[in-house]
Amino acid sequence: MRGRAMTAPFVDTFLALILPVLQEEGMGTLTDDPGDPGGVTIFGVTEATARAAGYSGAMASMTEDQAVAIYRSVFWQQPGFDQIYALIPTLAAYMLDIGINIGPAAAGKFLQRSLNVLNEAGVLFAKLAVDGVCGAQTRAALAAYRKKRSAQDGDVVILGMVRAMAVLYYVELAEANIDDDQYEYGWLRARALSLA
Repeated sequence: MRGRAMTAPFVDTFLALILPVLQEEGMGTLTDDPGDPGGVTIFGVTEATARAAGYSGAMASMTEDQAVAIYRSVFWQQPGFDQIYALIPTLAAYMLDIGINIGPAAAGKFLQRSLNVLNEAGVLFAKLAVDGVCGAQTRAALAAYRKKRSAQDGDVVILGMVRAMAVLYYVELAEANIDDDQYEYGWLRARALSLA
């Protein structure tokens, strides 16, 4: 190794976040639960999501690497959660998990709605459009909010608000569709309240 600089091993943060999801989703078991609106699913990736991401093969043939690439693109980079991670890692990780289950736009909207009501009547930043995309304006608003509040307390409050909106989402989902009652406990335990 003479003449080569020693560097720390590369750590792929996203892989560390997605591995528990893959384990929870059955590590390659193809499912098609008639009560689950997601339909045909492998590694937790629905057929609709796979097709929208450009996967054209048989769902049963999807590899773990292909599933990870879809998760990275659709649920991490496109909604901007990778950029949120640079500000508040725990918030971004939670939004990734919620986004996988109910859609990244919903998780993004939870954050935007939370920031809008923590904005002190427009003093910290211009009101955000609640569009679910955590782009430059949302990240700037989050940074402005964090500058005003201590990182420790402020981060706990914003994460708590996003969690509360997720809980409410799941409750309203089950109230609107009695067939979703069978999933409610699991949703709240594993995702909304992260007790699993």
